Amino acid sequence: MENVDSDVAALLAGATTEAEGVEEIANELPGIRELVGQLREARDRKTEHEQKIKALDIVINAVEEKVRDAMVDSGIQNMRVEGVGLAYLSSALYPNVGDPQKFVAWLDNNGYGDMAQRGVHPSTLRSWWKERTENGDALPGEDVATAFVKTSVRLRRS
Repeated sequence: MENVDSDVAALLAGATTEAEGVEEIANELPGIRELVGQLREARDRKTEHEQKIKALDIVINAVEEKVRDAMVDSGIQNMRVEGVGLAYLSSALYPNVGDPQKFVAWLDNNGYGDMAQRGVHPSTLRSWWKERTENGDALPGEDVATAFVKTSVRLRRS
């Protein structure tokens, strides 16, 4: 990795502009253009598969709704289907909190405060951390919170 970094530094040192330096690096480091092409192709294939999965999810939900309604209307709780197995009705509760602050306050006031999880949204934490780092302000110790920088390749259609 150090050899690559020193090669990049040497190429950049001789470049008259940042754009020329980047172009020089892209031309001189073997295989980068091909790898970028492979990355684009893989991401495109992933997008195609995700679109197919979304379409299949719509079909699955529609068929499941028809099966559920038919079983409920017929009073059938479960049934065996050859080649498939057991199909059965199952119900689950999914509460939805409209105002998290009011709900947490209600939990606190009614003896369930220990049930409430308090936290910070990831994007809020990220911007807070970045601001404090840029300003040289104190951050929590590593035993409380840590951060890392992930470098990734992004592609934009040209």
